[in-house]
Amino acid sequence: TPFVASLAIVVSGERFLAKTQPIIASGAAASLGLAMFAATSGALAFVGALIVGFMASVQLILLMTVPPMIARGDDVARLTSGMIFVGYGIAFFLPLLGGHLFEAFASPVWIVVPTLAFGAISLLFQPELDGPIRHRCVE
Repeated sequence: TPFVASLAIVVSGERFLAKTQPIIASGAAASLGLAMFAATSGALAFVGALIVGFMASVQLILLMTVPPMIARGDDVARLTSGMIFVGYGIAFFLPLLGGHLFEAFASPVWIVVPTLAFGAISLLFQPELDGPIRHRCVE
C-alpha cells in the first residue's frame, strides 16, 4: 500500500500538499480502518487493514511535506527529526500499552484501544480544517 499511496499523491499533484484537511482526513480514515479491522473478521478485516496501510502511508507522505513549508534552512532538518522522533515514539508506546491491556484483560480488542483513543483525541486538537499550512517565518 505505500507504493499505491505514493502513486496517488503523485497523480493528485499539489492538491493535497500543504493543507491540513487531507492530513486530518487520512488520520480519521486510518482510525476507521483500524476499528473495522478490530471489529470484524475475514474479508472485512482485510479491507480494514488495507485502509489502515494506505491511509497511514498517505498521512506520512503528507506530513513529510510540512517541514519545508513552515521552516527554513537548517530548521527543516531539525523539525523533520523532531516530528519523526515524536511519531515513532508514539508508534512504539501505543502498541506496547495495547499489549499490556491485552495481558490485563485477556481480550485481543484491547490491543488497538490505545491507538484508537489516541486517534480520536488527536482529532479534537486539529487546527483549522480547510486552511493551508503557511510558512511561519513569513507571517
